[in-house]
Amino acid sequence: MSSLLSAVVIGAMLHTSAATPVPAEQINEGVSAFEMQEYDKAIALIKPLAEQGDPEAQYFMGTFYWYGSGVTRSSPIAQKWFSKAYATWLAAAEQGDTSAMVEVSRMLNSGLGVKRDVDAALEWVRKALKNGEVEAHAVLGDMYMEGDSVEKDKEEAMKLYKKAADLGDPYGVAMQARYREQ
Repeated sequence: MSSLLSAVVIGAMLHTSAATPVPAEQINEGVSAFEMQEYDKAIALIKPLAEQGDPEAQYFMGTFYWYGSGVTRSSPIAQKWFSKAYATWLAAAEQGDTSAMVEVSRMLNSGLGVKRDVDAALEWVRKALKNGEVEAHAVLGDMYMEGDSVEKDKEEAMKLYKKAADLGDPYGVAMQARYREQ
């Protein structure tokens, strides 16, 4: 898995968007089943939420099809699910939901479900930061780590991961640990 796609998947697993209210425990249980490679259970938990319009669940359905986890691998079906998640998060971001702004940034940066646009990704993450979204520090750190729309700067990325981690963001903690080991 590419480091960018890996970061997007890790971020989604550690983050629940407020874009649509669903039982967080059902998403968490589905993610746990996915991590344990219990794909039938994961799909049974997540697919109904995806069909009801939950963007995080839609994102995970895309992930199942992207990797062929419990389903036949299909990039077109994966992109369909990613596109649905993106559209939901974009609508929420445009209404001021800062966690949705972060997800929009991630998806624009990765090109999952939407044409890749690193400049727009940078704009969304900066807007989320300006509006106080803690996780945006780590997502901006990803951009510095990869050199996406900013000059590649591992030192700046590590500062941003640390700031996110210090503010209690689990994604920032995970990314700080991941790159500290390299």
